[in-house]
Amino acid sequence: MTRNLCGLFSLLLACVSPPAPVFDLSTTALQVDCSSGGDDTVAVQAAINAGQCLPAGTFRVDAPALGANGRRRDAMLTGAKLCGAGEELTTVLFRGDAHLLYWVGVNLTANAEVHHVTLDTTCLTDVVEQTHVTRAWTGADHAYIHDALFRHPKRANGVKPGDCVNVVGPGYVAGQPYTPIQGMTIDHVAFESCGRGGVQVSRGLDHLKVSNSTFGACGFDVGSEGAGFKDSATGTIVRTLTNVELDHNHFGSPYTSGYSLEFEWVGGASVHDNVSDARPWFIYYSDDVATASNVVTNVTSAPVVNLADENHRFSSTNDLLTQAVANFEVVRAAALDTNRQADLGGLSITGSQLNQGGAADFVVLSGVVGAAVTGVTMVYIGPSTRVPASVVQRTSGGVAPAVAVPTSAVVETGTIRVGW
Repeated sequence: MTRNLCGLFSLLLACVSPPAPVFDLSTTALQVDCSSGGDDTVAVQAAINAGQCLPAGTFRVDAPALGANGRRRDAMLTGAKLCGAGEELTTVLFRGDAHLLYWVGVNLTANAEVHHVTLDTTCLTDVVEQTHVTRAWTGADHAYIHDALFRHPKRANGVKPGDCVNVVGPGYVAGQPYTPIQGMTIDHVAFESCGRGGVQVSRGLDHLKVSNSTFGACGFDVGSEGAGFKDSATGTIVRTLTNVELDHNHFGSPYTSGYSLEFEWVGGASVHDNVSDARPWFIYYSDDVATASNVVTNVTSAPVVNLADENHRFSSTNDLLTQAVANFEVVRAAALDTNRQADLGGLSITGSQLNQGGAADFVVLSGVVGAAVTGVTMVYIGPSTRVPASVVQRTSGGVAPAVAVPTSAVVETGTIRVGW
């Protein structure tokens, strides 16, 4: 029987109140006509140059013919302002050959603003994992994406394109001060489908804020990839992704390799008042077998939150994080970089609710220096034959060959356990 956790355990715990999804992504994607209509690229670019918003309608941006080298490194549109009459009214539809590296729909410049528009790549052909809808390069400071919808789906043959929002700041020069891209804000955005990732920061961003947004069929929702460096001469760690805040979002990666959040080398991340996983959260396992079919929909077979490679100052506050697959924890923190450094510090989980439905552990720590789990509600919705541990402190793990990476100074207080 399905039970309302707040009603059933109201005397035991203060339930986490999840934010309502900003957009309803439960419906299937709209059918898109890829063949009709001419090429509007010149007109759209002219509107961007003039700082004018597009009216209601569908505007088609066609990729030009391949260059002589057979590689496409084109940005279809470039500029600081792309806007429409509303994400349900104005669509920019990208069409044509997005062959090889690096096709980009919109190249964001300094003070870029994208709003009240749908960006749709459904009609692209020959996509690859580096086919990105929008990209912020070095110098694209203070980008603001809001009230928009991204549609960047996997192809019918299973090929996945890249990210909906991709950020690549400058590389690191040994011994030189590092200057990242300054600021990106994403607010009230629907990531309906993003073949590889919703928001991906490869390196070089200071101050990322993602709020009030909904993530649907994304390979992962928000992540970083190699966002840091270790100076070979001095051993100095340079974290090029710093000051991240994620709040009031609805995460729900449905893919088998998906996760909600993945951070490498982050320096300062505050995650609060979010909901992970798209399935209904008021589900409780009982001896009613029929309940199981409700619990294991939209599963994800990776940690909901995955931290690695020199992370510092990561906090989860008042989040609702749900895991439903066997052998995967809700939160994992483990040193996975090539130097095997135990340098993941300052992890805290406060007031959040962790739902574990896969007979695995709630939190796994490896190489973490200073962690606190305070006032957390851990709800076990998995098989009755396996009772998970609460916080597991491991001394090795990650990419082989694993070496000892001791965890120290871990404090767990005020945990409320439900359904164990």
